Amino acid sequence: MKRLLLALLIATAWGAGCGGGTTRSGDPDAVDTGADIIASDVSDAYVPPLEKISKVSFKLGGVNNVFDVNAEADYIPNGDPGSLFKISANKSTRKIEINVLPVAAYAVGSWSDSEFSEVGVLICYNDGTGVRELQQCPVGFTHESIGYALTITSNNGVGSYVDGTFSGTLTDPDGVTLEITDGTFDVKHR
Repeated sequence: MKRLLLALLIATAWGAGCGGGTTRSGDPDAVDTGADIIASDVSDAYVPPLEKISKVSFKLGGVNNVFDVNAEADYIPNGDPGSLFKISANKSTRKIEINVLPVAAYAVGSWSDSEFSEVGVLICYNDGTGVRELQQCPVGFTHESIGYALTITSNNGVGSYVDGTFSGTLTDPDGVTLEITDGTFDVKHR
């Protein structure tokens, strides 16, 4: 972007110098090199800050994983059996989804399978090997949680970032389990 702006400024300054007329100094006989344009105009150009990358990070069987493709939080009101808050992300053919329901749009708090709550959490995971039929997770996953702990620390609605921590024990249809530990998420609420 800066290169394009610089090239445009130089071309404009060069064209003004070759085409006659006055320079920035106002002297029609002075040669305008464009240096004063580059020094002042480029440094004053506004470059918006980059948006931080949404991501879900966790250890799966002790191995670090960072999912940062399509990482986001979504709120789906009035679903069946209730309003759903979903945190999801992909990495290549693998994906993870954390579903919290029923909750309000700005839900924050901690939930665990070891404590009674009307709010339930379901962690769905696809290890990239294909789709398996699961009891609770929608089509597209290979594992679902049989144990979980989730904390949503910050959730200020659409446009903000939702962050928190999670862990869980996942199982596949054959009864093979996987442990997710040290899970964190920092994703944009879409």
